Amino acid sequence: MTDEDIRTYWSAESGGENEYAIMDMGELYDVYAVQINFAEHNTNIFGREKGLRHRYTLEYSNDGVNWSLMADKSGNDRDNSHDYFQFDNKVACRYLKISNIEVPGGHFAISGFRVFGRGAGPKPGGIDGFEVTRKEDRRSVSLSWEPVANATGYNISFGADRDKLYNDYIVYGDNTLTINILDVNKPYHFTIEAFNENGITKSGKIVTVP
Repeated sequence: MTDEDIRTYWSAESGGENEYAIMDMGELYDVYAVQINFAEHNTNIFGREKGLRHRYTLEYSNDGVNWSLMADKSGNDRDNSHDYFQFDNKVACRYLKISNIEVPGGHFAISGFRVFGRGAGPKPGGIDGFEVTRKEDRRSVSLSWEPVANATGYNISFGADRDKLYNDYIVYGDNTLTINILDVNKPYHFTIEAFNENGITKSGKIVTVP
């Protein structure tokens, strides 16, 4: 549910009411939004039909025992397999629990359980040694950088205009990246930032390749 890979998913044993999944974030975090991406498992629905819906509840807890309601979709009548909640006020919690009430067909299954928020610990350090090399095939460029302690991942932003770095790649568990979508006739500009559960550390450096 949390590997950021749309090709993988978790499934309960059935689509029965009150089956659930619990996420333990390890410590208290301020949660600002949650996104649920449902998956299809053992379903016999292969097209769009009327009356398709997911009904469920989302709860939060500090101890994994006592739960409070975070979002109530028990009366949902919309066909929305990618649900997003942005809360008016942040919710401090460690555990999140999603409980099934009804699925359109097959099993209760989730491909993405995404939590947006912030912790109270230190941000990752800054990035040094960011290198960008354009290849002989000018559509491609290779990037590498020194790993940063306490970084969950890295966000690389780039563009043909130094002031409009609107293209992004997110990298987890690696310190290299190859991009193969460049315009062969244009120079490009790149910057990188490290992030973790506590915030983002920008590099403040832009690397340009002709």
